[in-house]
Amino acid sequence: MRRQAWTPARPRASTTTAPARLPATRSRWTPGRPRGWPRASRSARRRCSRSPPGLTPVLWPEHFDLAVTLDEVNYGISPGDGHLPEPYAYVGPWTPRTGPFWNAPFGASRPLRELGGAEAVRAFFEQGRTA
Repeated sequence: MRRQAWTPARPRASTTTAPARLPATRSRWTPGRPRGWPRASRSARRRCSRSPPGLTPVLWPEHFDLAVTLDEVNYGISPGDGHLPEPYAYVGPWTPRTGPFWNAPFGASRPLRELGGAEAVRAFFEQGRTA
């Protein structure tokens, strides 16, 4: 299934095959994705017990995921991408780790539908911090 990319109202010259405008039936902000993932991400990050004040979330443009970095580990929520085509939480250490927790090429990921609410996402982040 080919995903449609968001494009500005006045598109620049591009080599992609994405349409200049998305069909009216899809959201321009998060095409085909549930809108709750940013809220779940913020809520889970706020609840991390060891998060120092002043962490600045970053919206990564490659996959449109929202994350923070703490002690050389990225903690975030993605609306879905080539790794997993649905919203998911992830823990991405800068150096590879091994063990049963680490189930993705970049670290660990869990679909949000399996985690449930923000408290479960926070627990997943904490598990990644200690794994």
